Amino acid sequence: MLSSNLNTLDALALCRAFPRVCHVEFYSVWVLPAFFGSCEGIDGLQSPADYWKSLETAVFGRFGPDIWLALPIRENSDFVRWLITRQDLRPLRVRFEDGYFTDEDVESFCRLYEILREYCVVELNHVTLRHDSVLSKSAGSRLQLCAPVFKYSPLDDIGTLTGGAPE
Repeated sequence: MLSSNLNTLDALALCRAFPRVCHVEFYSVWVLPAFFGSCEGIDGLQSPADYWKSLETAVFGRFGPDIWLALPIRENSDFVRWLITRQDLRPLRVRFEDGYFTDEDVESFCRLYEILREYCVVELNHVTLRHDSVLSKSAGSRLQLCAPVFKYSPLDDIGTLTGGAPE
């Protein structure tokens, strides 16, 4: 398992130094626990990212499924738990870019997508499901599936991909 030298105290110092951050991008999921994990007892905050009161967008690039899809997702993901605690604030825009999932990961990814939709605006950009299909979704648009057997076609929901048809 890969690890990061960034710990919660480092993330806390960074978030304190830049409290007006509006946009963050993470290209290593291994730093997420440092920013979104618990730091109880420090200034009454739940996590270092709580200093970012102006945060509007979080981008996660080249993410691996192992850290996001550990079941149960609500309990095992520091980021999801953090989103739940800030649900009374303006919804965060969360974008996943260049993600790749195998056949075994698709169901868990669909569950993650459903959970995130409850707490934020989800955007997908070049998220690969299986070897031959790509999902994309920007804010205000419908989910797009690109696969060799399909042309770009909007889908009402990711449920369509897992067997549920839109009504």
